[in-house]
Amino acid sequence: MGGTRCRIYKSVSALENVLDPKWEPLKAVADQVEADNFGLCLDIGHANCYSAQPVEDWAQGLNPYLTHIHVHDNHGDRDAHLALGDGNLKWEKIQEIFMQEEKRRRETGCKKELTYTKKGDAKKLNRVFSHPLSIAIIQ
Repeated sequence: MGGTRCRIYKSVSALENVLDPKWEPLKAVADQVEADNFGLCLDIGHANCYSAQPVEDWAQGLNPYLTHIHVHDNHGDRDAHLALGDGNLKWEKIQEIFMQEEKRRRETGCKKELTYTKKGDAKKLNRVFSHPLSIAIIQ
């Protein structure tokens, strides 16, 4: 019933990593769900502070399943929701992974929405964040 209701309202359900130490169990769940309106949400800040696996591995491993991405930075010690560049994430490498996937998806009509949790000014956001996908800024 839940899947039917989501289709009626044209919404998407996404499973997000929160305290997960590894990305592989999320992929396993996504492989089992047979619904066009289901995907994964990668919170790169959570991956950075709650997992020993590099965030680049999370992005590469989950990219084909992603429908949403939470973009914020931290120093790996807590979920600080810092602006990109104010923590230790290697954003340029992660961004390249997302851009490669977007290039692959263009012909299929799939879209990913990137959410940037903003704790800085818009000028810094524009300097650091050059991904061409839609961005929702949360203050």
